[in-house]
Amino acid sequence: ILTIFLKPYLLQIKAEQCRELCITDNKRNNGNTIIPISERKNYKNGTTTLKCFSNGIIVQDFEENDNLEKLSMKWNKYILDVSNYKKDKLKITYRNDKIKNVIEWDNSLIDYKDFVIVLGKDDTGNIRKFDFNMTPSMIIASASGGGKTTLFKNIMLQSYLKGAKIIICDFKGGLDFNKGWTKLNKNKCKVMTDFNSLWGYIAYDIADIFKERTALLNKYECEDIKEFNLKVDNKEIDEPRLERIIVGIDEASEIYLKSKDKEKEKMLEDIRKGIDEIAHLYRAIGIHLVISTQVPSSQVLTEQVRHNATMKVCGRADKILSQIAIENENASTIKPNERGRFATGGKDSYFFQGYIFNDKKVLEEIIEKEKNNK
Repeated sequence: ILTIFLKPYLLQIKAEQCRELCITDNKRNNGNTIIPISERKNYKNGTTTLKCFSNGIIVQDFEENDNLEKLSMKWNKYILDVSNYKKDKLKITYRNDKIKNVIEWDNSLIDYKDFVIVLGKDDTGNIRKFDFNMTPSMIIASASGGGKTTLFKNIMLQSYLKGAKIIICDFKGGLDFNKGWTKLNKNKCKVMTDFNSLWGYIAYDIADIFKERTALLNKYECEDIKEFNLKVDNKEIDEPRLERIIVGIDEASEIYLKSKDKEKEKMLEDIRKGIDEIAHLYRAIGIHLVISTQVPSSQVLTEQVRHNATMKVCGRADKILSQIAIENENASTIKPNERGRFATGGKDSYFFQGYIFNDKKVLEEIIEKEKNNK
């Protein structure tokens, strides 16, 4: 009778799942099962709050003998909190868990709108994206092993396939980019493994590009690269399209570590200033920044970069790292085995599962296609 009465409020809670929400200590609770009253989903932070009749079960039962962890495993939900709700009721908060832990990348998933990048799928199954026209720079943070380099690679790969020139900076010896990246079109993809190369590119190449593109946009009265390329496509301008340039820095903390060598520190200081300029000034001319680092604090990145990187995501982290990276604690709810899952910053924060891909397989396919097109 009670089940029939409560049926309109049960929503997606199934009876068999409810039966699993019981404490295993039969001596104290006689195997009592909680009875759900209502369920409310919060899509902003990816959680669900379940209100229920406690039926004799008390909060302490969840806290003793790791019952909260056992309950999470039994119910296949990540239980975040259990608290008293009025006299004879409980309130249970758990993570929405509709995101697959592994989503394989396929090049057909690319969105060819200018200049939209696919991130992954959220907990409702929707594909999440961001637009470099609206988001000039991006910061990817995560504890070690959280999947930030894989997301970084995926963003750089999509940018390359969408016609951008990509500059990949990996100061760990290039080990993460030795499976085909250096075999891509060298005019469109550069992998830099030393500070000298990045310093030269920022000091000379990017500086010249800035002057040339600024003059072009002013000449044709264009606000930014998007408007310029649109006029080219509509044959209002007799000029070639301008390609986007995506500067990606994996483990950027290497650049911000102070060096005791004066000459090296002077070079690093020039690089830092150049990165600040890219983040602050170069969106309009189509030069963007993607930074990957474990801890994007003010001791690691400058305020100029942190402020202008309006797209911030964080993988597995503790509460402190999550707060530093995305200004909320949502990333701290990501489980240790959820590699590649991220939370975003901003008022519309959400969770998404990034794509995985086999570097060698995906890049060989691209390299072979490029050879056939020559």
